[in-house]
Amino acid sequence: MTLNELRERIDELDRNIKELFLKRIDVSKEVAQIKFHTGDKILKPEREKEIIQNLCDDLDENLKYPYASLLRKYMELSRCIQYSKMLELGAEFQLRFTEEPLIAESVCFQGIPGSYSEMAVKNIFPGIEAHPIDTFEELFQCISRGKHQAGVVPIENTTAGSVYEVYDLLMKYDLYINHMNVVKVEHCLAAVQGACLEDIKEVYSHPQAIAQSMEFLKVHGIKGIAGSNTAIAAKEVSERQDISIGTICSSEAA
Repeated sequence: MTLNELRERIDELDRNIKELFLKRIDVSKEVAQIKFHTGDKILKPEREKEIIQNLCDDLDENLKYPYASLLRKYMELSRCIQYSKMLELGAEFQLRFTEEPLIAESVCFQGIPGSYSEMAVKNIFPGIEAHPIDTFEELFQCISRGKHQAGVVPIENTTAGSVYEVYDLLMKYDLYINHMNVVKVEHCLAAVQGACLEDIKEVYSHPQAIAQSMEFLKVHGIKGIAGSNTAIAAKEVSERQDISIGTICSSEAA
């Protein structure tokens, strides 16, 4: 087969994957409706682990990890769809709260200095050093193992909705919500020195920040590209020194 024929074959496969993907979303919504009425849990780690293991068993070793990663992404999206549907139906998730006084000498947050989570740490624990953690999962592990006494994570956004990964982890780990803090999100469009608004063609930021700024981006014809964290995206844009890219972040991160 020629290169063009192979590309056409890949395009056909991608269309088939898209069709199956949309069908999977529809089934996830139906699952959510049943769970809403039965009270069943959304996150079931052991079931997900078993499914991944069964589907990867007959693959070559060099394909097991990438395929397992793909399956985890599908499952993560499925849970997001289920959370969204159940909230739409009026579900209230059984998050655990405690009002016991919390004295923490070591506090962590997901991201890097300048993120909104670090701002929340400063509000809740003034004067205490905040330790940045790469991922939400690592943050929950650090607290569970006693490396830090407390962690600060986002759980709800008035514009872009719930942070579903955090819902998952709150239900997965034996931890409690001790304090709630509202951080006013004020984004700025940041770029390297010398860049003008008309120069910027793409912006990198957390998916939540992109969703919050979508109207502005559309008006100015700027493409939003999702990254892991607003402050991390700001750091990466600064390092690239390209006037055609920018980031949506806090003024502190900028």
